[in-house]
Amino acid sequence: MPPEFQAWAESVSLWQVIGWSAGIIAFIGFIVFMRKKGWPWLLGTARAILTFARVVDAVQGLPDFIERTDSTLKAQNAQIADIHHEVHYNNGTSVKDGVQRLETGMAAVHAEVATVALDLAQAKEALTLSEGRVRQDLEERRAVEDIRSDDGGGNPKRT
Repeated sequence: MPPEFQAWAESVSLWQVIGWSAGIIAFIGFIVFMRKKGWPWLLGTARAILTFARVVDAVQGLPDFIERTDSTLKAQNAQIADIHHEVHYNNGTSVKDGVQRLETGMAAVHAEVATVALDLAQAKEALTLSEGRVRQDLEERRAVEDIRSDDGGGNPKRT
């Protein structure tokens, strides 16, 4: 044996040899375990650690998120109150009240237009009857004038 190895072997205790042997056996056992069942376990553990880290990051940002959400909800509540004011009756100042006034006014206009249309139809009928009478009267007067101006032989009289 070389003198360096003999000097090293004499300096090593039995407990050190047992410790090194146990470490080598544990390392070989770990390699065998990792090849068969350990790799999926190791990947699952790594994923769980990463998921936990994401949860911790999300929880750290939660107070800022809550503050932003509260301010957004306050603004939205104010807008909803304005919309509610405009679409419900409130004694004249809402859009709904204005629409009701317009509908009532338009109903009155429609009734007045219907009345005017009826009056106009009656006036047109009366005018048509009157025109017929006037035409008939005119035709009768022309016939009388034609007879007066006729010399009896179908020729007009000459004066």
